[in-house]
Amino acid sequence: MAKLAGRLQQLRKMREARDEKAAGENTEGKKAEEKNPEVLSRPLPWEGWTELSPYVWKRTIEVAYPKETRYIGGVLIESADILNYLVFYDFETTGLSGGAGTLVFLAGFGRFDGKSMSIDQLMLADYPGEAEFIREISRYLSDKNIFVSYNGKGFDRHVLLNRLRIHGYRNADMRRQLDLLYPTRKIWGKSLERCNLGSIEAHVLKVTRVLDIPGALIPECYQKFLRTREEGCMQMVVAHHVQDIKSLAQLLFHIEKVASEPHLLIDSNAGVGLGRMLASLGDPRGLKILEKELSEGNEDAGRILVPIYKRKKRIPELRGVLNKMTALRPGYFQIVETAKLLEHIDKDPKAAMDLIQPLIQRRALVSEARLKELHYRRNRLQRKIESP
Repeated sequence: MAKLAGRLQQLRKMREARDEKAAGENTEGKKAEEKNPEVLSRPLPWEGWTELSPYVWKRTIEVAYPKETRYIGGVLIESADILNYLVFYDFETTGLSGGAGTLVFLAGFGRFDGKSMSIDQLMLADYPGEAEFIREISRYLSDKNIFVSYNGKGFDRHVLLNRLRIHGYRNADMRRQLDLLYPTRKIWGKSLERCNLGSIEAHVLKVTRVLDIPGALIPECYQKFLRTREEGCMQMVVAHHVQDIKSLAQLLFHIEKVASEPHLLIDSNAGVGLGRMLASLGDPRGLKILEKELSEGNEDAGRILVPIYKRKKRIPELRGVLNKMTALRPGYFQIVETAKLLEHIDKDPKAAMDLIQPLIQRRALVSEARLKELHYRRNRLQRKIESP
């Protein structure tokens, strides 16, 4: 028993010595941290965010599934099978120039997940964490994905590629792009003064942002956060960022929706824009929309239809369009195109001359270039009239 008691006492002393050593090491560690300015200056992740590595935070949120996803008309989305590969992305950057010194500090990737939309946000809380931040972003860059953005093809993607190359990711890219800026401009470009996402939200999607921060102020807000660690402004940036991604999804399906229900467009100019876009894609709905807009008095629709029907050699439809345009207004375009039809299809140069001659006589109302073209056409018609 004596031997056992002695052994227990020895073990107790060893344990006490070990605990004292551990406590000392912990104290020294805390002192070292207190002396390290990097540890002191590193901001703590906000509620709902996880620190993946020093200065790199992440959160995942679920937002409502866009109501219009049932509209898949083959305009930008060929079939419902593609939905699984769509990644809606948006970056907030330290500047708007897109040069090599511009950094991404907030990256968002949204995907459809069952009956909701899941958005991952990655945030760079300070510059020393950029290498890890870029590494986390690179995990999302699969060639299987179709990356949906608003001006991402022309700006966001290039900013990211610059940073990827700097950090050694030579082959990483976002190759399959669906940039909604371009179809949006085609449809609503003549209806709205500006086609930025905010304008589209207000006038087309009917989205109202509350306590939002203007995009132009976001780089300044981030710099303030780095200096002061005051988070109020940056929380607004994060909320702004989420809405950008939500609006991307809503806009994509709204375009599909109006292609099937063009009466929902905000005005006739948008109808012409949609018709032009669909026609360029070979979608027969485009011609129907343009014909409808012309019948309701939009001359621009006729200017699009005429070269299409000429190229397709659809002469009856071409005649109908020119007649409608002339009834609206006997302008230069419709007169000259009708003269071409009379000359080349009807083989009636005299009737064509009768249309051209009054335009030449009103030379004060015709530009020099057009007047030169009219003289050339008149001389050719005159030769045909005089030839046996």
